[in-house]
Amino acid sequence: MSLVFVGGAVMELKTKNFLYSDNRIGLDCLTILPSQDEDGFSLLGSLIQTGTHMIFDIHGSKLCSTRPTAAQGGMSGARHGRGARQELDETGGGSGD
Repeated sequence: MSLVFVGGAVMELKTKNFLYSDNRIGLDCLTILPSQDEDGFSLLGSLIQTGTHMIFDIHGSKLCSTRPTAAQGGMSGARHGRGARQELDETGGGSGD
């Protein structure tokens, strides 16, 4: 599953980022809920962000996401290559670094 932002930035999700498995009772639960906000404002919860570094550039008004490389003790790189950064501008759009 992927989150696709306005402008084309893509945040690829691992199964553990959106599905909770209770092996004790054999149940899998989707951990994403619809937004109740009148303006359509959505939040990315902590489970979706697990294994992703979220960086906000306050001077440039940009939100970036990247997955740590194996050398950093984390998972392999993001969609556009190892350690690549996805930039989202203030309107929610963006492009790969």
